[in-house]
Order: sequence, then structure tokens, then C-alpha cells
Amino acid sequence: MKGIFIKGKLVGDIDRLTDTYITIRKPEHFMIKYSGFGISEEVLGVLIENGVKEIKIIYFGKETIKYIVPISKYITSNKTFDFQGDFQYFVSISEMSVVTE
Repeated sequence: MKGIFIKGKLVGDIDRLTDTYITIRKPEHFMIKYSGFGISEEVLGVLIENGVKEIKIIYFGKETIKYIVPISKYITSNKTFDFQGDFQYFVSISEMSVVTE
């Protein structure tokens, strides 16, 4: 695993065996407008540089749900939002697969 740090904060890990970015989300990270989760442009750039193929989002809400989505969905997303200089791309959970492990 390789930790990904942005502005000194750990935002997720890359599993080198599967080329998967693993990140944790809480209810406050869910964007109702897009019914999904965002990834910052800065993080996305790091993921592309590191050859990441998939993103696994572990959501800790009323229950824990694991979503998996190809990185290409984020790269081609037209759902965007600028959080005071933190530009993010969003993918709806309806476009993600639920992982049962």
C-alpha cells in the first residue's frame, strides 16, 4: 500500500497489487446534488500518475458500504464542483458497483 497525502493529510491508499485507490467517506462527503462522491482534481492527477485503474470507496454511514468504480468514470465525469479552490469530479453511486467481501 502507498499512502496518498494532500496538504499533509492522508486521503487514501493505493493497493499496488490491484492498482486500486482505497478511500474512506462519511455521510458529510456525499454530494446530494450528484448522488455520489467526489475526488479532487489534485488527487485524480496523482492516481493517474500512479497507474490506478479502479477506485474503492468505503462508506461509513448507517451501514458500511463498499463501492468500486473504474477511474475512467471520474476522468470523463461532467459532474464537477469547486469547493473554494478544491475542484472535484463526481460520480453517482448508481454508476458504481457495490462490493461484497
